[in-house]
Amino acid sequence: GLRTSPLPNVRLDFQGHIGLDLRCNDLSHPDIQVRHLTLDHAGTAGIFGPGTRGLTIDGVKVSDNQGDGVALVFWPTGPINPRRIQVRNSVFVRNTGYGIRIEATTGGDDPADHEVTIVNNLVGLDSLTDGAANGNSLGGIRVVNSRRVKVGGTISNQGNVISGNGNHGIDIAASSGANTIRANRIGTTADGSAIRGNVLMLGLVSMLT
Repeated sequence: GLRTSPLPNVRLDFQGHIGLDLRCNDLSHPDIQVRHLTLDHAGTAGIFGPGTRGLTIDGVKVSDNQGDGVALVFWPTGPINPRRIQVRNSVFVRNTGYGIRIEATTGGDDPADHEVTIVNNLVGLDSLTDGAANGNSLGGIRVVNSRRVKVGGTISNQGNVISGNGNHGIDIAASSGANTIRANRIGTTADGSAIRGNVLMLGLVSMLT
């Protein structure tokens, strides 16, 4: 997990161009895995997904992009193709949007039909030992129109550290429900020994309809 893995050592500098677009709609394509990369300086989100295939983002550093770190947007895809979508063991810092955004568009797939988990990530801190805030400008994690998204968990090292971001640490908004948020550190250093607050006082905001 993140607490023992080294930082990724292969870097993709997008130099202002579009980030990594994983919105594959070919059902014959295997699930997509993105591992052990640094993705930075895109003129958009660092990563777009998920398309109609399963997606694992693991051991990735996504920083300094002109948009979200990762934007998981569920569009209308026709027949539901249940799949697993995981973001784990990764670092999301200094993006101008959210560190991680999960959103279902009008008429799009409901994430509740899939298994969406966000575990063991640093969102707003650059490393476990660096206590300096390197927040994402709009906030840490945003969940919109989405259900049954899991942020953190009960097993060791599943919790995320969400600190030093603009606005809220976690924002659950607009027709979202039955999401699970467990065992995360929000507004502290990774070890919980010092405050590294998100800009707004509430670490977690929920706006449900």
